[in-house]
Amino acid sequence: MNSLDRVEKIIDTAEESSIRLGMRIDFNGNRFYGYREDEEFDTACGIKIFILLEYVKQVSVGRFSGKELLTYTEDNFSTGAGAIKYLPFGSLISMEDAAELMTTKSDHIAANLLIDALGMEAINKTLQRLGFTKTKLHRKFLIPKLKNIGSSSPKDYTKFFSLLNKDHLLSPDASKYMKSLLLKQKYKDILSEKILTLPCASSFVDVMSKSGFADGKIYNEFTDSYIVDGGIVLTTKGSYEISLFADVKYNSPFSLEQVKSFLQEISASFFKLFLNSGGGVHSCFT
Repeated sequence: MNSLDRVEKIIDTAEESSIRLGMRIDFNGNRFYGYREDEEFDTACGIKIFILLEYVKQVSVGRFSGKELLTYTEDNFSTGAGAIKYLPFGSLISMEDAAELMTTKSDHIAANLLIDALGMEAINKTLQRLGFTKTKLHRKFLIPKLKNIGSSSPKDYTKFFSLLNKDHLLSPDASKYMKSLLLKQKYKDILSEKILTLPCASSFVDVMSKSGFADGKIYNEFTDSYIVDGGIVLTTKGSYEISLFADVKYNSPFSLEQVKSFLQEISASFFKLFLNSGGGVHSCFT
C-alpha cells in the first residue's frame, strides 16, 4: 500500500466511525492534496495563531509596542495549558510575553489577556480582510467551556502557514517573528512523532506548528471532541505546509488518543510523499 492509499484508508475508517477528518497539504507553494478542506472545524487552541497574527499586526502599525503591561484578573482565569494560572491575580504580564506564552506553551490565560487588549472584533476583521473567510474567534478560553472558541477550515489553516513560509504574512519582519515563536512551540508530536520512526527520519529537521486538543469525554456529559494541528514541516529537501483536523463525535468507538495516532500516520505519509516528489526513490521507499 502506497502512502496516499494509506491516507485514504484512514479517511475511510474515520468516516465509518463518526469521525470527520479534514486536511490540506501544499507542496512547493501549490495544493498537493485536500479533503473536506473548505469545511469549518472547531480549532480548539489552534485559533491562537490568528490571535498572534492580530498582535503582530497591531504592533507593526504602532498601536502597541509589546512592552505594555496587562493585568491578570479573575475574569481571565482558565485551567489547562499554561503557567500564568500559577500567578496571583493582579500580576502584570507584558504583551510580548503573553504572545510568546500563548504561542509556545499554549497558555489560555495569555490568550485571554491578548483578546481583551486587541479586541475580538479587530481580530475577526483582520481575518476577513486577509482572506481567512472560514476562520473566526468566537469567545475567550474559559474553562470548563472550552468548546467552540474558534473555527477554521483546513484550507485557511494551511494558507496561514503557506503565506508565513513565503514571508508574505503582513511583512517579512512580522513573518520572521511569528516563525521564531512557532518553531519554539512545545506540542509538536502530532506532526512529527511518527516521522521520527521512519527510515528517512534523518531528513526531518523540525516543524513550525500550532496544535489544538479538546477532549469532550472529560465532562460529566460526553460531548464531541476535536483535534487539530498544522504548520510548516522543515526537511533537508525543503519545506511544505500541512493542516490536519478531526471532529470526533461523542459516540465514536475511537478515543481521542487513537484519532491522534491516525493524524500522526497521515502526517508521516505526506512526509514520505514530499521526500519522494520530484523524482527518484528516497530511503523511505526502499
